Amino acid sequence: MASQGYAIPQEKATIIGSLHSSPKSALRYSNFKPAITHKNLHDFVRDLSIPTVNRGPLSKPIVAIIIPNGPLLAATVIAVSNSYVAAPINPAAGPAQVKADIELSGASAIISQISEASTLELESIGLDLFFIQEDAKAGIRLKNGASNSSGRLGPNQMDDIAMVLFTSGTSGNRKVVPITVGGILHGVQIVVVSWGLTSKDICLNMMPLYHMYVCPPLYLRINRLADALSRGGIIRNIFAPLFSGGSTICCPSFDPNLFWDQVEEAQPTWYYASPTMHSMILEESQNRPSALAKS
Repeated sequence: MASQGYAIPQEKATIIGSLHSSPKSALRYSNFKPAITHKNLHDFVRDLSIPTVNRGPLSKPIVAIIIPNGPLLAATVIAVSNSYVAAPINPAAGPAQVKADIELSGASAIISQISEASTLELESIGLDLFFIQEDAKAGIRLKNGASNSSGRLGPNQMDDIAMVLFTSGTSGNRKVVPITVGGILHGVQIVVVSWGLTSKDICLNMMPLYHMYVCPPLYLRINRLADALSRGGIIRNIFAPLFSGGSTICCPSFDPNLFWDQVEEAQPTWYYASPTMHSMILEESQNRPSALAKS
């Protein structure tokens, strides 16, 4: 697949093929907990096996990922989208909405954390339920997941659906949008090439990773869907930095004060946000002269 004169090499035409395996930071915590490195992430993606029966409408199981915004959510979405179909769902929406979103996604299994599973009563839904864990020595692993490679699915290819994301629903009913590996890689290309991202860049993300932002229909008719996808938080702020060898600070939510904390201490090189968020960040900068001087 080509974009703006740039073709995706065959060896990078999958999610795992586009990842790096260096010991450098990949997904950073905003509280300065040790980061998930590129190697940690690569190994998690490579080894992930979800023993579930496909009950959904697609050729591979759709897996609902119900984890709070942050590095662990980002890592899990990437890993699941490599060989399954990732459907990130916001746990803050509450039990009723989460259950409705799971049904709308067509999920066959759920990946969550013990705290969210209890609060949201996920066991009552009746789907296979797995818990994600992060350990300083063992890395990221799936509790109750398969411990060997038997039955592990191969990587999704360019035309395979890797994710289903929800629209925000601000203009009507929420919709589920399927995204292929090719759509992800094309969207990443647009961001990396147009912004000149390198392995030295650090993104500061405060955008939710649970839905995509759909552009007006005219825009979609003139440009390819991947151009619109490159505007979404997960493609622009997670996949693009990691595929270019850089890193992302994954904040739990939008907080102008936390934004300037990160600028002052972690010194990110770029960020992407909505106009309202930009305004609030600029307003808070009046109270943070030392951080503003470093931006």
